[in-house]
Amino acid sequence: MKQLSSETSSSARASQIPAPISTGTTVSPVIKYSPLASFSWDQDNDKVK
Repeated sequence: MKQLSSETSSSARASQIPAPISTGTTVSPVIKYSPLASFSWDQDNDKVK
């Protein structure tokens, strides 16, 4: 019985781990989007010149 309870607690911890990972994945596209926006501004400046 003790082994079953330890496995249950470890699986509960494992289910909690993906939550911070998913939030980190949500933040990364925002970080990738800002350089793309600044890059488009660079292209606009070249067209103005």
